[in-house]
Amino acid sequence: MGNKLSSNVPQPSKLDATIIAGLLICALLAAGFAYWRMGPAREVTDEDFQFPELTVNQQKLEQQRQEKYADVNLQQVQGEWQELIAAARQVHRAQFGGVSQEEQLKRAATVKVWANETVLGSGFDAFVVTGEPVFRECATGLDTLLGAIQSGQVTMDEAKANPPAEEFAAYRDNCGKLLPVLVERGLVTEEGKWSSKVSPHIVDLLNRYRWAHIIHDQKDPWAQLTKEGALAFARWRVEDAIGYTLEERQKFLAKLARQFPNYNAGFAYGMLAYKAGDYEKALEYFDRLAKAQPRSDYQRYAEYLRQKVGGAKGDPAGGAGDASESGSKDESATVEKSH
Repeated sequence: MGNKLSSNVPQPSKLDATIIAGLLICALLAAGFAYWRMGPAREVTDEDFQFPELTVNQQKLEQQRQEKYADVNLQQVQGEWQELIAAARQVHRAQFGGVSQEEQLKRAATVKVWANETVLGSGFDAFVVTGEPVFRECATGLDTLLGAIQSGQVTMDEAKANPPAEEFAAYRDNCGKLLPVLVERGLVTEEGKWSSKVSPHIVDLLNRYRWAHIIHDQKDPWAQLTKEGALAFARWRVEDAIGYTLEERQKFLAKLARQFPNYNAGFAYGMLAYKAGDYEKALEYFDRLAKAQPRSDYQRYAEYLRQKVGGAKGDPAGGAGDASESGSKDESATVEKSH
């Protein structure tokens, strides 16, 4: 019986072979996985020079708003607050015509007066929260207007210029003439649809920035936004190819880099330089990134740019750049300047 049991137990030589075979299999699997992960480096192409997709962490955004505006007490300025909302809606209605320039200036001044009274209850840091009723109604009214465009109830041109007052009162009163700006900025398509899933969130942040701008001479509008909101809105201004000209984006990037030290400004500068057709400047930024992070993909970007710069020097046509972006029109007025 003892011999029978011992015959079922692997002998030392057989046991060693089993272990060795198992280790070899594990090694081969590990090598295969490493090759799959690291494999031959994929060549960088022009299509790789894109910013990562912009996202908004809505849950984090709401949490930060609750914390930032926790001490706001508008009950003590309830009357002034209601006057501010009413005055802002008067300004929005005036944007559709029928009001003289003098009257428009008068209405804007009235908004400023009631804002100064209301801020006593909100505080300067949280003044933007006083616009919540307007933000909500604008979102509802804009959705209604976009739905009407998609269904053919109104044309895009009509919706941009002067949508019927009775059917679209919520949009007119709370958004003002916002739709033309959203189409120009690339947030809404000519068919009346959101251009991306993040577009509604950007529009909400845009409205909040505009409202915060009412007291811009007393408090920086960016400081009134939450950190998550300010970063998302700032990223859009820098990274979105339709929203602003390259010159405007490059100028604003300097401010973004100061306000958000963790933002990868070097990558953004390199990307904008590339889109402007300045490959040598783009190479400078990606070279710095590659030296700071030698095991990253930045090395491949830098090598691609090195070849592009060499080709451009040998071929006068090589450095023409992206005419579609570098030739975008200058914008003399932005929505942030209107209140």
